[in-house]
Amino acid sequence: MSQTYVHGLMWAVFAFLLYFKKVTTIMFLDRIERLAPMTLARSPRTIRNTLLGVACLPLTMSAMACELLDALDPPAYVQVSAVHHGTPRDGVFPNQEIEDNGRLFQNDLGWTVYLYQAFISHNGVSLVSCDGEQHNLAMNRGPIPDSIEIPDLEGNPVTMSSLPSGDYCKLRVSYGPWQLEGNGENWAPGVDAAAGATVYMTGFAIKNGKSTAFEIHVPLSLDVELDISEIDNGDPLALSGELGLAERVTLSKTYDRFFDGTDFNALDLGFIQDHVLATLEEDTRAFLGNIVRPE
Repeated sequence: MSQTYVHGLMWAVFAFLLYFKKVTTIMFLDRIERLAPMTLARSPRTIRNTLLGVACLPLTMSAMACELLDALDPPAYVQVSAVHHGTPRDGVFPNQEIEDNGRLFQNDLGWTVYLYQAFISHNGVSLVSCDGEQHNLAMNRGPIPDSIEIPDLEGNPVTMSSLPSGDYCKLRVSYGPWQLEGNGENWAPGVDAAAGATVYMTGFAIKNGKSTAFEIHVPLSLDVELDISEIDNGDPLALSGELGLAERVTLSKTYDRFFDGTDFNALDLGFIQDHVLATLEEDTRAFLGNIVRPE
């Protein structure tokens, strides 16, 4: 084979590579231009999938490269916090905080309730992918008591966990008895009587000049399942580890409906326990980010 023939063959291969690069670049830009309006209106997970598909277009001669990119997808992170608040009125959260971190409100029977101590114990949080796979988030500090010593609507960190990237459609939160053993002093509610309680409340109520003190100890557990398939502007919770940032989810609940239907002249502890758990199940909400909206 002559040297001239070899040089000619090399130039032909070089010209083909330049042509292939030009064609695939044009196709790449054309697809970007056509998909941009749709992409901007989609969820972060959809944007990620679209851009990944577009980026892989020039590599159609090597499909394994795209498969490798997906295989190297890093784990995602999610941070879950808990907040409490009063029941919204006319689209606004009420200010019910009083001195010494207490709360003041009325129940539906006209009793003025002074709540001096209260906490709700979070024992676990799970995320369920849209294809039905459940992932239990690590509770590295054990059960977390969300106390009214924390101001209303201020986040109390519950868990920070890693899990596979993907779309998640359900969130499950477990309320259960708080135990002193295995928990550091920084997370103790501050009263020995609170041990073994899922919900603990002390205070007194006044009506027509009569005052009744109370101490409520709810030892029963409760699992609440929340639909988060539309939590992100109509899309499910989309988690991706590509940017190395944790997605934030906030769990909210009320505390001023726990005594609805309660006549403090004749306290029925069984009724209160059942009503507290029913209220938790009804009023627990999940929000993307750290902003809770009145509903």
